Amino acid sequence: MRQLNKYPEYHYLERPEKIVETVIKQLREGKTIENKYLYLESIGAKNWSAVEKVLQLCENEESLLQEYFPRIDRLIKDHTQNRLYDIVSLGCGTGTDDISILEHSAMTGHFSMITIDLSWCILEQGTTKIFNYLRPKMNPQSDVNVLGICCDFNSLTKAKEVVRARRKNKVMLFHLLGLTIGNSHEINILKNISSIMESNDFLLLSVDLSASDKEALKSAINAYGNPNALPAVNNFLLGPLNFSTYFDTDKQNPSNDPSLKTTIVLNDNQIDYSFKDYWPKIIKTTSEDIECKQTGFSDIEKTVSLVRLYQFGNEKKNQLLCDYSNKYDRGAFEKFIRSLADNNEINLSLPSGVGMFEFGVSDKNLDLHKPNQYLILLQKKKLRKRKPNPKIEIEPRSKIPPRPSAGVSI
Repeated sequence: MRQLNKYPEYHYLERPEKIVETVIKQLREGKTIENKYLYLESIGAKNWSAVEKVLQLCENEESLLQEYFPRIDRLIKDHTQNRLYDIVSLGCGTGTDDISILEHSAMTGHFSMITIDLSWCILEQGTTKIFNYLRPKMNPQSDVNVLGICCDFNSLTKAKEVVRARRKNKVMLFHLLGLTIGNSHEINILKNISSIMESNDFLLLSVDLSASDKEALKSAINAYGNPNALPAVNNFLLGPLNFSTYFDTDKQNPSNDPSLKTTIVLNDNQIDYSFKDYWPKIIKTTSEDIECKQTGFSDIEKTVSLVRLYQFGNEKKNQLLCDYSNKYDRGAFEKFIRSLADNNEINLSLPSGVGMFEFGVSDKNLDLHKPNQYLILLQKKKLRKRKPNPKIEIEPRSKIPPRPSAGVSI
């Protein structure tokens, strides 16, 4: 019987050197650097760990998993006749969320633990942390596979066969935590995730519903401009500059005095908040600011996007680094989720007996680090086969006698 390996396995579906080449090319061409590239290399992993620590990002999600995952685990097993399930961590990060899930699911039998991330450094750190957590807990009869896959969320279909080959159980739990869905266009990322799921698999999301709560939104905005966190956040945002050979970042010291601003985008109206004095001040937008919005950062109505931009360079080279986080309106988000069942490319819906906002704390005391956060559990359903249209038999037309010519009697 195959047991836990001495080391995790890895599949690199995206070559690290090619990803770095893409970032350098975008820098040289003055293009916007997508936020998915902020986590690359050891510098990106280090900067992100510092942001997690100073903003205490894991604490709120850990408390949600501690309180609600035992129920989620029970619900999944109720839908699978009390069987184990495999776990696929989408954007594993430091592995903290996965360890919380493993702690509250008592996974000790036959299962696969798969991690997926574009940043190979974060992937290896998180996967190793999960592996080291699992190893002493496995008994001699355990058959556990720990696999890390370096892959872009925009091309998850590349990982489909690798994930399928590691499937030990009939059902997989895919999870996209860390509010990661709020860092992407939602339709696109859900289509990609659904493409590697099979019928009856589950998807667990974490979302921020601060947009429909003024106090919660204020808390989220304050967290974005937290003066204690700003240096760490700036270093994280400026990470891709380390790939450039023609920027002297030591001489510029951009993280000490950056031209950073946070932009609030709501219903196509944009307000900028400048944090030079560590407190939001409203300033008027310009045409250049509107260009940065890129026709909106969300596919969901009434979403508030907190966008942090860093723009620099001369007239010929004007670089833009971008990081954003979507805060959703409760009613609009529910409408969006319920529409996914009718999208054949996604086909996700709430499992039977599960409420939309069943796993979240709405009455907690709000502070600097605690917006309205929820866990949303979805399940992929079998596509309904369209019934073929019944064949309509047409009676053969009776022969019509030719019209008689004039003057001829019949």
